[in-house]
Amino acid sequence: MSKIESDSWLELTTDISDSGIENQKENQIKNENEIKNENEFENENENEIKIETENEIKTQNQNENKKDLKKEDQFSENFQITVLENQQKNSFSETENVFLRGPLMNSTESSEPEESEQEKEVAVDFYDIHSSSKFNPGQIGYMGVSIGSIIIASANFGLSQEASQQIKWLLFLPSALILIAASLDLWTGRIVEATLFLLYSILWFGLSITWSTELWNLASQLKGGIMRVLSAYLIGFLFFSCIFMLFSMQLRKVVFWTIFSLNLSVFFLILRLMHGYSGALVGIPFIMVALLSFYTSMNFSLNGLLGSEVFSMGSPMIEWKVVLQKLVKSYESNLKNFLFEMKRKILKIGTKMENFCF
Repeated sequence: MSKIESDSWLELTTDISDSGIENQKENQIKNENEIKNENEFENENENEIKIETENEIKTQNQNENKKDLKKEDQFSENFQITVLENQQKNSFSETENVFLRGPLMNSTESSEPEESEQEKEVAVDFYDIHSSSKFNPGQIGYMGVSIGSIIIASANFGLSQEASQQIKWLLFLPSALILIAASLDLWTGRIVEATLFLLYSILWFGLSITWSTELWNLASQLKGGIMRVLSAYLIGFLFFSCIFMLFSMQLRKVVFWTIFSLNLSVFFLILRLMHGYSGALVGIPFIMVALLSFYTSMNFSLNGLLGSEVFSMGSPMIEWKVVLQKLVKSYESNLKNFLFEMKRKILKIGTKMENFCF
């Protein structure tokens, strides 16, 4: 080979080697760029994952904060409810013995200093009907009820002539006794006893006046007139007496059964006036009223004389004060629970609307 050919061959080989080196460098650069792009993509994915996890953590923290706030609200509401209940208990204890008692006794209790425990046990109270330390007008009133019941029972059993003019004068005595007892009870502040005895005195006065018309012998002739008027009068008395019978469940059992027997006797008396039933149906309940009233009056008298309870009159059947307190508490608790549920539902609806809008 000549020198020229050898030189050209060398130039070609050098060019080929240079081009190969350049291609290798370009490939290396491309590979490096691809690796950089892959690393950048991975970094971007990692950043997105970090951002998503941070957002999830923030939402969880927000939900936990909301739950904590709701728990705090519930705790504060329950605390307010307990405070209100304690205030109501204190108010009920401060207003003790207000139910079924008169304003005169409440005013005297507020002006007088606090009594000791022994004085409170001895003090006259409408709930403690067998009190023995002071005079009780009930012994006069129940004595009048007993005498009047015996007179009416004897007339209905046929022991005397029912149309006798003397019966009406005999009934004036128990009517006056019951009226005196009512005035004394009103003066001492016993409003319920005073109202009850006034009702009984009006009953006896009405029966004594109507007896002067020889009512019982003319019953068959006057069914369309005075009989209906007298029956309406007795029905009105029976209505109010039944209300007081419910109040008497707060008192002793003897008082309750006395009023119950009196209502039963008046009911049978109405049936006799309207339909002409036998007088024994009226006489038997009036005998029960007379015996129970005499027992109550005798117990009052002996308690005042001896200074202690001689005969038992039974315990109260129902404490209306406690029943009313339970009803008020149940009503208030149900109302508060209802308002709390309504508030919770309104808050739920508000959160749903916020999530929907935003």
